[in-house]
Amino acid sequence: MKTAAVIAEFNPFHYGHDYLFGEIRKRIGPDGGLIVVMSGSFTQRGEPALLDKWTRARAALRNGADLVLELPFAYATGGAGRFAAGGVAMAEATGVCGHLAFGSESGELGTLQATADLLAAEPVEFRERLRARLDLGEPFAGARIGALEDTLRLHTPSEGGAPRPDPDCLRSSNNILAVEYLVAIRRQQAGLEPVAIRRRGAGYHETGLDTPSASASAIRAAIRQADGDVASLLHILRNQMPASSLALLCAAISDGRAPVFPEDLEASALGLLRTLSPDTLSRIAGMDEGLHARLAECAARPMEGAGTSRSLYTSLLDGAATRRFASTRLRRALAAMLVGLTREDLERFDAAGPGPRYLRVLGFGKRGRRVLRIMRNRARLPIVMNASDFLEYGGDPVLQRMAALDVASTDLWMLARKIPCGRDFDTPPVMV
Repeated sequence: MKTAAVIAEFNPFHYGHDYLFGEIRKRIGPDGGLIVVMSGSFTQRGEPALLDKWTRARAALRNGADLVLELPFAYATGGAGRFAAGGVAMAEATGVCGHLAFGSESGELGTLQATADLLAAEPVEFRERLRARLDLGEPFAGARIGALEDTLRLHTPSEGGAPRPDPDCLRSSNNILAVEYLVAIRRQQAGLEPVAIRRRGAGYHETGLDTPSASASAIRAAIRQADGDVASLLHILRNQMPASSLALLCAAISDGRAPVFPEDLEASALGLLRTLSPDTLSRIAGMDEGLHARLAECAARPMEGAGTSRSLYTSLLDGAATRRFASTRLRRALAAMLVGLTREDLERFDAAGPGPRYLRVLGFGKRGRRVLRIMRNRARLPIVMNASDFLEYGGDPVLQRMAALDVASTDLWMLARKIPCGRDFDTPPVMV
């Protein structure tokens, strides 16, 4: 069976994702397997997902996925490099995936691959220029683009018209992830053939709904503005989401199971920032370079505009953000603090090997059952169907810690909706 993997969030599942699935099907055939490695209760932006992970898995399965696996919290909320490395490692560990498909703004695999090859190799001149820019206080994303531009000026173009690295690949969200997937494939020597699919529709950060393929950011903004008005959402989003995905969204909102926004966790975040000791805060993942002190200082004083037009969470981010500390980095650090992820955790995970320690199944369809049967003979990691299965691996402290963070993040998400904790232990995989 020809099987491809996709690393995604589906926050929520929209027509852009539906298009991606359709393009993948053209390449693997109608009988091929499509595995999704999906973030769980929190996303790569460091924010809680709008919908719980089982509802998002069901949306993916109803629209063409065969099997959905959960990308653990420690990778799902990491920077682009960690997010990609975790997803690639999981796809490789299934033992059945031959392809990794992803969307990108360019769709030019040659240029993306050339850029990834240079970043993976990290030549001395690139490292020196990157370090110099970081020492001047430039944020990592901009410093890396500048270091790449500086490095390329030292080299003449290759003969024969072979693709060259392009710093512009690192200026748009989906291209950045595409490059990081390719870097991870090379560094892990994964047997995955990359498939780059040109992204269609609005840009990642565009917030308008005036195109047939609006971005997830625009859809989330519309959901926020609707403020629980399901009839309004059905009208506004009917041309932006597949009917089954929109129906799942509206049903969850009607039942009080969604949505969850970052400000739903603001009391917990501000409470921890005001009560945890500086030493404890400094050990949280992402809280280095003095970020813990800056966030604690901002949380300890009244925030201008909070409670009126802006939430406390937004005011905190606005007050703490600097040229060095971008808002996305702040959100990831806050998510790590809420769940308890430390730098020591990440060091232990990295020392244990690339990527997660298990394959947690969130859901599967008819073809997914067949994929799972094959995986049971080929997978290089334990296949976990329910959180209670983690108890079988008590002798692996790294697996136990990674799993505990997943459970804690789901409990935190549920508490934001005033839903009892423990869903990871009493919710079986979705079957479609």
